[in-house]
Amino acid sequence: LAIYRGYIRKKKKNTNISFPEAKKLAMKVILGYNAKLDKDRLRITVAPGKYLYVSLKFGEYQRKFLDWAKEGKVTLGEITLTPTHCIFTVKQEYTPYTPQGILSLDINEQSIVSVAMMEDQVIIHAWDLKPLYEMNCKYFEMARNLQKRYPHDHGVQKRILSHWYKNKGNKKNWYLHNLLNQIISFAEENRLLIIQEELKGLKKGINKKVLKENPYNKQMQLHRKLPRKILGRSNRAVFNQVQHMLNYKAEWKNIPYVYVSAQNNSQMCPICGGKNTSAEWHTFTCECGVQNSRHLVACLNMCEKRRKKDEDESLSYRLDREKMCVLKPILSTKFQV
Repeated sequence: LAIYRGYIRKKKKNTNISFPEAKKLAMKVILGYNAKLDKDRLRITVAPGKYLYVSLKFGEYQRKFLDWAKEGKVTLGEITLTPTHCIFTVKQEYTPYTPQGILSLDINEQSIVSVAMMEDQVIIHAWDLKPLYEMNCKYFEMARNLQKRYPHDHGVQKRILSHWYKNKGNKKNWYLHNLLNQIISFAEENRLLIIQEELKGLKKGINKKVLKENPYNKQMQLHRKLPRKILGRSNRAVFNQVQHMLNYKAEWKNIPYVYVSAQNNSQMCPICGGKNTSAEWHTFTCECGVQNSRHLVACLNMCEKRRKKDEDESLSYRLDREKMCVLKPILSTKFQV
C-alpha cells in the first residue's frame, strides 16, 4: 500500500511513470493476533471465520526452538512469510550471571588475542583471523580486475559482483560463527566477564578527511589523513562484525560483557605506566624492561581500565600494580601472534 500510494502521488506530477511491480513478496503475522501455530501448520486469519493454512517443514534444529517456546524458555515474536520460507523471530530474556573471572579480548586485523584471568590460573590464547584477511584481499583483487575488464558495462559488474560477494559473505559468516562459538563456550564454562575495546567509530575516524591546500591548483580541498593502502586494509577488516556477533551470542548464553576505551591500550606499560619506546609494529618495549606483544599488553590494560570502573573489588586484586608477581610472569612469556 505504501508503494501504491507513492505511485499515485508521483503519477499526479509525472504521467510517464511506470506502474510498480512487487518483486519480493513477503507477509508478516503475529502469533496470538492474526496467526496461530497448530502442530506443523500455521493458521493465518484472512477474515472473520476464514483462515489460511500453511504447512511447515521442520528440521531437528528448528523444532528445538518450538519445543523451547512451549516450555516457556523462549518466546516467538513476529513471523515473516515468503513464497518459500517461514521465518520465526525467537526472543529470550537476557539475565547475565555473576562473573568469576575476566576474559579480555583484543580484536586485530589478523587475530583475536585473549587473556583469561581466573582464581587459579591465567590462560593466553590467540584466535586466528588470517583466513578472513586473505579472503578479503582476494575478493578485492578479483573485483578490481573485473572493473578493469568491463570498465563501462555496469550491468555485468553488478551481476558478477553480487554473486561473488554473496559467496564471500557466506564463507565469512561460517568462519566467524565457528570461531566465536569457541570463545563463547570458553567464557560460559569458566563463567567469565568479556571485556572489549569500544571500536564503534573506528572506521569513521579512519576515513575522516581534513581540509588542506592542493599543491597543484592551490585550492583548499578535503584530503584523506592516511595512505590508501592502510585505508583499504582498515575498511576490509571485520572489527564491527566480530563485536556484533560476539555480543548477541553472549546475550543468548547470558554472558556479561563490557566495553572500555581503546585509547593507548597497546602503548602504555601495565607495570610502570610508561609509553612504548619501540618502533616495531607488534612488539612493545618499555624502559622498565617489559618487552612483549602489543596485543597482550593491550589486554592487560583493558583489564586495568575495567578495574578502575568496577565497584566489585573481588576481581581487581589480580591486576593491582603493587602485586607484580601476577603481571611479570605473564609479560615474561614469549608470545607470538
